Amino acid sequence: MLQWAADWHALGALTFPSAAYNAALQKLTDRFSGKGAAPARPNGSAISQIRSNEIALAGPWELREFHLNATGHLVESTVANTPDASFTNSPTLGSFVNANQAALIAGTAVVPQLFNGAPFRAAATFNNIDFWAAPGIVNNAARFGLSVNTCNGCHGRETNTGFLQVNPRAKGQAATLSGFLTGIDVVDPVVPSTSHHFADLSRRATDLASLACSTTGAFEADTARVH
Repeated sequence: MLQWAADWHALGALTFPSAAYNAALQKLTDRFSGKGAAPARPNGSAISQIRSNEIALAGPWELREFHLNATGHLVESTVANTPDASFTNSPTLGSFVNANQAALIAGTAVVPQLFNGAPFRAAATFNNIDFWAAPGIVNNAARFGLSVNTCNGCHGRETNTGFLQVNPRAKGQAATLSGFLTGIDVVDPVVPSTSHHFADLSRRATDLASLACSTTGAFEADTARVH
């Protein structure tokens, strides 16, 4: 892990943009995306999961997650840390948030497949630019911790993201990035007197520097994920 962080950090010593920078970046990304990057895994692939945001089958846009199985085929899985949409504004969701306050606030909670003995995590979820809330939640910070770490919450109202974190671009043009990545203050959709600051690229840079440059190798855990 330390060597991996150091190799990414070393990109900062190269001129950007430049052919040397592009070549070094390509070499790094090939280590996890290239053919045969992990010979012991199915198809030799080092990719653990693929997440899609698509409308190919039918509208509206839908977020899905796929994993490689033992035979090297992509199979659909549940979407990480995202309850099924049927639990939106439900007492069940409120109970889950209240029962997991500390972990949700710390960013370490995992939305389980089952909650109270019944299916809970979503097979897929719609990208409707919305957020998660429910009656009876006693701590809005815990509600926020759940919502911002869901697939649709991160791509929606909770981060004030208009659908995509990285927007499509024309050949030779730079992609525009969301405020969640570059820096934005967002008013909480449930408690308007509260706001949340996002700047995920800066956060990631800080985490990388703390790992690559620290004499102790300490690493600050992520508190929010990007899809």
